[in-house]
Amino acid sequence: AGAAGSACAWRLSSEGRKGLSVTLFEMGRGAGGRAGTRHVRGFPGLHINHGAPLFHVPLAERGVNTLISALLAAGHVKEWSGNHSAINAADGHFSSWGASRGEPPA
Repeated sequence: AGAAGSACAWRLSSEGRKGLSVTLFEMGRGAGGRAGTRHVRGFPGLHINHGAPLFHVPLAERGVNTLISALLAAGHVKEWSGNHSAINAADGHFSSWGASRGEPPA
């Protein structure tokens, strides 16, 4: 399941609702939904994050801090630090926007 389905399941199961059982189904080969990673058969070791490979949580968003802390502690997500880049599919041109901690581009 993706981020929304996972967050919904977590919220339902963590609120102590008596008698409520939550089952989450995934239709793909792995979890992630639109935030999945694709492996390129022709290029071993090349992994392409598509869709929403990362998410930005402003410090002011107190409503999701508990969920993010639980996901970090369990090792399901990690803070990302890297470069934003793109490859133009039409001409193969590579562009890099530099280092980022996941914040939206200015």
